[in-house]
Amino acid sequence: MKIKTFAIFMLIIFVTVQTAVSAPKTVKFVGQWPFHPTKMIAVDAGRGLVFCGNGDTLVILDANLNLKSSIRVTESGEITSLFYDPNRPDGSKEVFITCKNDGLHIINVDDPAKPFPNGEYHPDGTGELNGVFVSGNRAYLAGHLAINNNNGGQDIFDMQIIDLTKSPLAASLSVHL
Repeated sequence: MKIKTFAIFMLIIFVTVQTAVSAPKTVKFVGQWPFHPTKMIAVDAGRGLVFCGNGDTLVILDANLNLKSSIRVTESGEITSLFYDPNRPDGSKEVFITCKNDGLHIINVDDPAKPFPNGEYHPDGTGELNGVFVSGNRAYLAGHLAINNNNGGQDIFDMQIIDLTKSPLAASLSVHL
């Protein structure tokens, strides 16, 4: 009885492993955005939208990569990161964008055919913002700043936490390393 149970158990494991090993995964190419290199991307699968950071412009495409609209975000920087959460607690539909030399920009995309600026934040000093993540009412920014001081300046890694409930937007915490 024990041998029969063991044999059935081993047969089930063998069939399961063979099925998993023999089922190849395939990736299907569905298209590409044809103009400039897109460095950042975010998706709203529920609304069938793709948000692309294309140089200084936010491009909004449908799921088939057809252009819905675009908006120039910055005149003095390049988009370095995007953050979009379709399930924000307040229900807002906003893309959070860091621009290399031009701070944080918030673009309202409630109507993807008519996006508009809905806020911005520019950190003290000069430097680059390279990343953004949003949770609740806080935006977390990562970057590299050069702060001028009496000793000739200092280059630092910087992370800032922005309180999105304040107007104008302001850092509630800044950590320099």
